[in-house]
Amino acid sequence: MTQATDDFFGNAPTNYEVPKSDSKYMSFKTPGKYAFRILQAPIFGWIGWRIVDGKNVPFRFPMDNKPSDTSSFKEGKVNHFWAMPVLNHNTGKVEVLEITQKGIQESIEAYARSEWGSPLQYNLVVTREGTGRDDTKYTTMNGPSTELSEEGKQAWAAVQEAGFNILELFDGGEPFEPKNRPAVAEQTPQPEETVAPIFTPKTEAQEKVEAIRNQSASDYPEDEINPEDLSF
Repeated sequence: MTQATDDFFGNAPTNYEVPKSDSKYMSFKTPGKYAFRILQAPIFGWIGWRIVDGKNVPFRFPMDNKPSDTSSFKEGKVNHFWAMPVLNHNTGKVEVLEITQKGIQESIEAYARSEWGSPLQYNLVVTREGTGRDDTKYTTMNGPSTELSEEGKQAWAAVQEAGFNILELFDGGEPFEPKNRPAVAEQTPQPEETVAPIFTPKTEAQEKVEAIRNQSASDYPEDEINPEDLSF
């Protein structure tokens, strides 16, 4: 360090660095590339936001239980969401990723229905460009089919042993500290030929991938999941 730097950090511990976030939730809040591996088939449902004690609080509902009256939610609506555990390659940790952006959902669905097969078998990279509603674009790309790294396997195994349960989200709970529901059946990735795809295959899906890789922000719900707003 220079003398000026030493003066500035004089009250800090030796080798001081700004503490990194310990969030357990992955999101696409700022421009950049977000690489991850889906570890378990997603849950699907509806999410709406209400103000509770001055905070934005999410309320989630299974697919077959969409609220008929959405007037009490922010903007008077609920959005379709996916939620799943992922290995966040940017942090090296197992985190929960909740996706409400329609374009990203459609891109991953198209990969799953195409010859690429189950997204449990390869990495995905979502790139965000822009910061506002009108200029934000997302691009979703996949990588080659590869086995999950040993570090990833160990991290996922440790989370499972601790009782991870993604269904807690439907009860406003914490998936990493489950209380209410039995865990969903384990879906550890297997060799590609034995893994059932998340979606039923359909024809012409590969062409759809190219058509939807770049979507404007107007195609997505305005709200993105902000881990700091979550109530748990």
